Amino acid sequence: MADTETARDLPPHTSPPGTTIDHTLPQLPVAIFETDREGRLVAANLAFRALALGGEVPSARTTPWSNAHPADRATAEAAWRQANDTESDFSFEFRVWHRDGRLLWVKVNASPMRDEIGRAIGYAGVATDDTETVTRRSLLDRLLGVVEPSTDAVIILDRNGAPVYTNEGARALFGANESVDLIRDPSVRGLLQTIRDQLPRE
Repeated sequence: MADTETARDLPPHTSPPGTTIDHTLPQLPVAIFETDREGRLVAANLAFRALALGGEVPSARTTPWSNAHPADRATAEAAWRQANDTESDFSFEFRVWHRDGRLLWVKVNASPMRDEIGRAIGYAGVATDDTETVTRRSLLDRLLGVVEPSTDAVIILDRNGAPVYTNEGARALFGANESVDLIRDPSVRGLLQTIRDQLPRE
């Protein structure tokens, strides 16, 4: 929180900045924050500022997604409002430009903080750098877009050799209507085990 901001600048139900996050946990590597019911930050540790705010100290009207890529702000705002209206948990991803020029994906998860009679008075949450996960997911989506309609049978196995994905060609080959049917079919699993047994091992 801004070093010059005082308790009188904050909504009446919040504590002065630094009582829980800024002073107690300033160096915690996990990016954590608190907001009021309007989504405005009332506390954010250094890790959160570095990840989501470009290292800037938040002002009185800063939201967790204030520094988001313009194309993502509306989605983040809509996700927040939906969660806030129902006083439920919320989670969303948005892009931010890092100070070193990289475009990062930030994932925010938060839950409502409640008063003594159970009313939501704000949110507390964490932010993580989700860039690697989003990149892997994007690559997987592109891969599946290529192999799913292929007439060639494609079966992806996990590290234990169990099938976790089958494309349309594989399902047609084995006469299965759904991917889950093929994955669970004992005869198919037996055939795959036979194939695995023929593969050279290191």
